[in-house]
Amino acid sequence: MRRPCNGSKKPAEQGEPDAEEEVGYFFQRGFLGARDYEKAREWYKRAPNMAPQTRKNQLGYMAQLGLGMEQNFIEALDWYYKAAAQGNPNAQENIGYLYQHGLGVETDYAEAQTWYYKAAGQGKFQAENQLGYMNQYGPRDSGGFCAGLAWYHTAADQGNHTAIENLKALFRTAAGSGCRTLASSKRRSSAGRGSSVQRDGHGSRTCSGRVASWSWMRAWKRVWQNRVAPQ
Repeated sequence: MRRPCNGSKKPAEQGEPDAEEEVGYFFQRGFLGARDYEKAREWYKRAPNMAPQTRKNQLGYMAQLGLGMEQNFIEALDWYYKAAAQGNPNAQENIGYLYQHGLGVETDYAEAQTWYYKAAGQGKFQAENQLGYMNQYGPRDSGGFCAGLAWYHTAADQGNHTAIENLKALFRTAAGSGCRTLASSKRRSSAGRGSSVQRDGHGSRTCSGRVASWSWMRAWKRVWQNRVAPQ
């Protein structure tokens, strides 16, 4: 976490991009007194073409939530695209979220997955969890049970508690359905919590076959029952 430091405004006033970002962050988080989102946006927007990718993502985030301005998903998406073009994984994940939920754009699950793949490729476990959910409950041509399971496992390996809970829900559903694929199951469980496979061109894990055997599922269940969840 950033910490306020003495004299942080002086280099910012001289136009140093990193310092401008720090001051904006301090106003946003309330390190300089009460939170002031308008001042945070003012500092973030200085010299936007020179701004670090994180600042552009922050401007998108504030536009998305309406912090210091009226909520504006279109402006948020514009800032996210600028940050994502510089490789910012948070912005990539945020673009996926907007497309998944149809905020400022038409709902487009394929486009959402494309951006989640980009973020997951940089280790964003929230995006990995979202990919698990979208594969589990997506269209029939999605990866289905195996892909969803593998993405949840990838996110859980990084300590994502939502993914761990989603894995538990998968095991309960599989046990109750005779281990049918979840793509054909009508039951929707708590795996919908998201903020989101194959080790192929998308950097995913493979899971051969659409129907996992019950013995395979029992083995997975034992692993996760004996696992100590990261704190």
